[in-house]
Amino acid sequence: MSRAITVYYPAPTKSLTKDEVAALFAKLGKDSPIWGALRQIIQERTADTMGALTDQRLSAEQLTRAAGRLEELLSLHGELAGYIEPRA
Repeated sequence: MSRAITVYYPAPTKSLTKDEVAALFAKLGKDSPIWGALRQIIQERTADTMGALTDQRLSAEQLTRAAGRLEELLSLHGELAGYIEPRA
């Protein structure tokens, strides 16, 4: 069995630390339109996933995967919110 690897495009020289990511987002400012764009993308994906969760034709496995996607989307939304309004 082969190991999964993460491929970045374009390839960065190194992965950013959480502090570096926070510093980059802080430069944007909380009024940056990028936040609205990211929120919209996440909300659209969340709505699609919610739709999948109500589809009675899905198997138990498909429903479990959709629930996992929803959990990850909500987690991502919360994480991004932390970058918009950093907690002390």
